[in-house]
Amino acid sequence: MTADLFRLGRYNRSPDPLRELGRASLVFERTPPRPPLSDSAAWQALQRTAFEGFSISEYLERFGVLIFMMSRGWGVPDQEGGLDTPMVLANEWLAQTLLGPEERQRIVGIFRGMSMTRAQAQARLQETLRPDGLPHSPSLFVSYPFVEVQPDVLVPSSPTMVSEHLRGGLWRRLLDACKATRPAEVWHSAFGDMMEMACREVALDAQAAPRFRDRVVLSKSIGDADEIEDVVIHGSTGLALFSAKASRIEHAVARGALSRHRVLQWIHAFLFAAKSKRHRGGALRLLDAKVDRIRAGAWPNVPWPADVPVFPALVSFDDIGDGIGIVRMIEQRCAEFGLLQQPGVAPVALLSLDDLEGLLALATRGRSIPELLALKASPARREQPFKSFLLDESDSKHLRLPVLKQRAKDLFERSVKTLFNQAAPVLDPDEDDDERA
Repeated sequence: MTADLFRLGRYNRSPDPLRELGRASLVFERTPPRPPLSDSAAWQALQRTAFEGFSISEYLERFGVLIFMMSRGWGVPDQEGGLDTPMVLANEWLAQTLLGPEERQRIVGIFRGMSMTRAQAQARLQETLRPDGLPHSPSLFVSYPFVEVQPDVLVPSSPTMVSEHLRGGLWRRLLDACKATRPAEVWHSAFGDMMEMACREVALDAQAAPRFRDRVVLSKSIGDADEIEDVVIHGSTGLALFSAKASRIEHAVARGALSRHRVLQWIHAFLFAAKSKRHRGGALRLLDAKVDRIRAGAWPNVPWPADVPVFPALVSFDDIGDGIGIVRMIEQRCAEFGLLQQPGVAPVALLSLDDLEGLLALATRGRSIPELLALKASPARREQPFKSFLLDESDSKHLRLPVLKQRAKDLFERSVKTLFNQAAPVLDPDEDDDERA
């Protein structure tokens, strides 16, 4: 049951499009802070290898925002009641932009790299058929979200598979480009730093809000000796420790899982693996060690006592299918291994980066982060999925931080300016209503 709910929980979500767009900019439009990719020339070279000669910003302006906005419109009624057809005529559409012939052909090449012919898709799906005659998983379309049904006529497998390109697609292209000249670990390490920087940025953005009640505690830079945890938030009722984990959920565990046992193996390795020469240990072992150091007074200059109530949280780049199954399993394993069992330590909260943004946005409305995590850890709410918890505690359908709204707005405006030399229309018609709320 745990394995099944873990997988299903990753599909059962309705992400906020504005935050998705802003998050792509927040995470990927930054330079890694540590060598070797902190070198501007090295970082630029990697980007241009990954994105057909474009930088990430150029790629998003010319292609990423384009397909993201297209995917949001497919099947949506227009003012006349008609539906936007999910069909892409790449050459015809790009001819309407201000891009030159060379850039247009490079973007057509990108479309083709994300596409298969109908015959290719049929053959690949045939290989995955189960005894009941249905494909095991649509994961084929993660890498190839478009099907070329006629020459130069592309049809998406689903809007979600296309919009996923702003997350997994960018990450995969940069990984593949890195592996051409360096060990894969160079990109994994750099991306981990980029995600941590994104977490730090949203935390500081929330702290700037007039109604934010807590204090954000950060080291001067990533990996400093004074770093307690990636993001620490101190409130009157305790200390929230947020550990950012950029590890991607493996394909064989997520959409393409063939074995429930394999799913549970991945969860165990991610959370509980023992320390080795090549591995620092599972995420909860690392958090447990941080709590021990806090209890031992390892940071004498911090403004809280050693026995301060602690609310540990993991923040992952991917959505983790939290809820009743995995929560019970984690509590049992933590008790078995003696992890996070110190007095005054709450059960760990599992968040995606999207959830962290929502939690911080809720805090800008006068709620305390440690108080919210204490409520989430209560017996009545402990097994509730985190997204559901946030919605129950919010008075608005949107939980948006200013930094994400601004990044989405800036990226959208840059794209419209680049493609059409026009001022961008209002990105989200609900934004004013949300502000009043």
